Amino acid sequence: MYFELKEYHIISELQTKWSLGSIIKQWNQKWLTLLKITNTNELFLFLTLLNGNLTISKKQQELKTFLNWYNSIVTKEKKIPLKKHIVVPSLNDAWFSGWTDVRSRFAISLSETNLSYRAIFVLADWVFAEDARTYRNYEKYFNKTSCSKGKSIVSYEQQFVTGKWEMRVIGRKNNMLVMNYYEKFPLTIKTKYQLIFNETLGMIEKGYHLHSSTRPLVIESAKRLDDKIRIQEKNVKR
Repeated sequence: MYFELKEYHIISELQTKWSLGSIIKQWNQKWLTLLKITNTNELFLFLTLLNGNLTISKKQQELKTFLNWYNSIVTKEKKIPLKKHIVVPSLNDAWFSGWTDVRSRFAISLSETNLSYRAIFVLADWVFAEDARTYRNYEKYFNKTSCSKGKSIVSYEQQFVTGKWEMRVIGRKNNMLVMNYYEKFPLTIKTKYQLIFNETLGMIEKGYHLHSSTRPLVIESAKRLDDKIRIQEKNVKR
């Protein structure tokens, strides 16, 4: 049995803590990192870990379909009854930090012709509209804790090519407010980018981008960030 996981870090954690499966890489128009499980006891443990702990509706449906097949071929003792959705995402724990660890991107772009800049943090992206409710809950929390006075610090953009929706925070002040959550529940995979992002925002806050002697330092710091978003900006529907 193969399971595609987007981050090697996740598979590594599963192997280290639970001794699950083996890691293989497979080419199918792109390189895929797969978790291969052939032992029925390991498969039972893996499905038990997932059962009741998925929040995205598409993944819940996929697990339901898979469990229907799994329960049809195993003995009564190994059957796994599908749990109802019991996880309620909250910013009082690290759930959203784990999600953005896989989905987040950071970018700070500075103009070459004037002193302007743009800071963007993409917290998450998704395809299915029904999952937007999950992120709306986070938006309400961020707005409540930021004292935004009725104005949302979170925006939503749809990519023209992929059709995916992105949950974004734009602007230095807004991003510094959102970063308070990640100070409590730090990212693990994207820690490097989070630190660079915070450092660069701090330089901008001090006005380094306004002076010819220090602006190159801000530009070089911003270049160390994940710049995929800069490319995708061209494909975003306004």
